[in-house]
Amino acid sequence: FLCGKKTRSESVIRLVLNHRVMKAFRIFLVMLLSLFALGAWAQPDESRIKAGDRVRVMVTEEPAMNRDYTVSADGVVMVDFLGAVRIAGLTEAEAATRISEKLVSDRIIRKATVSLTLLRVQLKMVKFSGAVTLEAEAPFREGITLADIIRLAEPKPEADLASILVLSENGGQLRVDTTRRDLGSDQINPKLKPGDHVIFPVRRTNGQQGGNQTSPNQTQNPGTTTAPANQPDPPQPAISNKISVEGSVMMPGQFDFVEEMLVRDLVIRAGGFAANAETSQVTLIRPNQANRTLRLPNDGFTPVRPGDRIVVSTRLIRVLVRVEGAVMLPGEIELEEGMRLSTAIQRAGGLKNDARSEAIRVTSPNGGRPVTVNLKDIEAGYVGDIELRPGMRIEVPSRASAGDQRIVRAAGAAALLIILFGR
Repeated sequence: FLCGKKTRSESVIRLVLNHRVMKAFRIFLVMLLSLFALGAWAQPDESRIKAGDRVRVMVTEEPAMNRDYTVSADGVVMVDFLGAVRIAGLTEAEAATRISEKLVSDRIIRKATVSLTLLRVQLKMVKFSGAVTLEAEAPFREGITLADIIRLAEPKPEADLASILVLSENGGQLRVDTTRRDLGSDQINPKLKPGDHVIFPVRRTNGQQGGNQTSPNQTQNPGTTTAPANQPDPPQPAISNKISVEGSVMMPGQFDFVEEMLVRDLVIRAGGFAANAETSQVTLIRPNQANRTLRLPNDGFTPVRPGDRIVVSTRLIRVLVRVEGAVMLPGEIELEEGMRLSTAIQRAGGLKNDARSEAIRVTSPNGGRPVTVNLKDIEAGYVGDIELRPGMRIEVPSRASAGDQRIVRAAGAAALLIILFGR
């Protein structure tokens, strides 16, 4: 009896201990999972789209819709022909699927193959130094060549253009002789890569070997050249206020003021002139002074001060779109940046009384299939207004022309019946 009672007591004790161990284990497991969840919550998912992002939408079946969009504060993009689509919080693939499904469900196109890319700019620079008038960094852009850097750097008379050194980020070196005319353009004017450093050595003189000097402890093999020794960067002047560069430059924005900075230095820091820049109409706006018009490159050595604004004018290039059909003033109109379909129709004098505003056809310049647009839906805000591109053609049909087409089709059918059954 006593042995049985002892066995039951031990069993109860074991059960209590097991219960306490399991409870402690469950508490530990909950805490561990909470820590994992907190870590996942604290780290934002950079792959998801958020307000303010730029996205590139490509539609295989309708190239006229291919363009870049900015996600609005409420998380939507106004897609041409389609209107507002909410994509904030989605991945690239999910956003592409949503746009594709909406294009088909709204009967814009029968089949929609959509790709969407989140555009995140990672600025890379190309550095140039040595025997040049200006040592600086220029923003990398696709297709930039050594000749572009030579124009920006303005080599000094003592620069050795037969031995320019290009150092790449991965440690590679390329020695370029730009004076050789018997070589191909790729050899004397190679394309540069992001992070490249172009060094202009001093032309060799008596007592110098190659264009580079070696220290007494260094040896140089015959027939080879060595890269110039890395020199410590000179101390940078104290940074003061900001200077704004606006207008037709590659990268407009605000830049730190540095003592003895010139207008040309700022243009270089802004990536150089854009293709449509009017270099003879650069305005220097200085607080409490009259505006000054500069003609570059002659006035490029004008000093700047903190708070200055440099505005590069845009060269006027006539870009046209054609508006045809039932409008008051059919013909070509000048396309302004950001012009929409409704604005173009207004510039063409507006619609005629018999215009079919629900069946306007827009054809892209590459000759693709016309897209039918309902102007009433645009005016009501159901779909987005279409942003026009150079060379687009807008056709506004009239109700009379639609009736004429029906008459022609009926007459053709009647003629066919007469031919078949007339005898």
